[in-house]
Order: sequence, then C-alpha cells, then structure tokens
Amino acid sequence: MFLLANTECKKSDLNQDNSLLMGEWTFIALQNVNTFQITNYPDSIPKKESITITDSLSKIKFGGVCNKGWGTYSINGRKISISSIMATKFLCKYIIWEDYLQNNLESAFMYTICADQLIIRSCGTFNLIFKKNK
Repeated sequence: MFLLANTECKKSDLNQDNSLLMGEWTFIALQNVNTFQITNYPDSIPKKESITITDSLSKIKFGGVCNKGWGTYSINGRKISISSIMATKFLCKYIIWEDYLQNNLESAFMYTICADQLIIRSCGTFNLIFKKNK
C-alpha cells in the first residue's frame, strides 16, 4: 500500500493511464522525502497552488497565491521530467509554498495516480501531493 495525503492507496486503486495525468490538480500536501512526514497545505492560505498538465506541446502550468509559471514535461511510463521552468517572482506572505512547489517540480522523477490523487516524487526535499480538480 501507498500513503497519499493521509489516505491509504491500495495497489488495485493505482492507475497507470498517462491520459489521467492531464488536467488541473490542486496542491494539497507535501511529504518529506527522508522522514515521510506529510504536511498539509494550510487552510489559512486564501488561494491554493495548482498545476495544469496539458497534452498539447507537453506543457505544464502552475500558480496560485502570488505567482504563476510554466515549463515543459516528458513522460516515460511512470517517470516524469519537468524542465525549462520559468515563473514570475512577486513577493508575498505565502511564497514559501510556491517555492516548495516550483523547486520540487524541477527535481521530479516519478509520479503515481491513485483515485483522484497525484503524487509527484522528487529528488528534492519534498514529494508533492495533489487532488484532481473536477
């Protein structure tokens, strides 16, 4: 079993269909890659960070509280590589969560989809956990 955002994911719930990756995902938590501790995205932040993954031209967009950005991605099975990231850099109270998102997207190497959750595994400090927008 896998632990995703405080819920258990049974192996039968894992989905390997790359087309399910497409769309908008809301950033809901991060997981420390060393301790596996999960920290939920604070409810006190008025707007959530999100990513949008599009099939056309392999583009990824992200944004939320203060800034927005974009980059390109490539997928090979469950491996993912995100590169050419560019972003605006306005300072705001919650910029640390934008930094978590951007820095760990840049070092992404694998992803898993379980039901309506996406976890992007990173070589950085945190794995990123998202919920699919409806």
